[in-house]
Amino acid sequence: MEATEERGHTVRVLDTLRCAMHLTADRPELHYQGERLTISMP
Repeated sequence: MEATEERGHTVRVLDTLRCAMHLTADRPELHYQGERLTISMP
């Protein structure tokens, strides 16, 4: 985690049992404890 933060990235460790994913071809969504999280896609 420290190396990613040193490179300017934001790190958030998530409990995968509390995540929900809605996958579509054009707009995937990730939700954690009811909050929609931003997914960066290349």
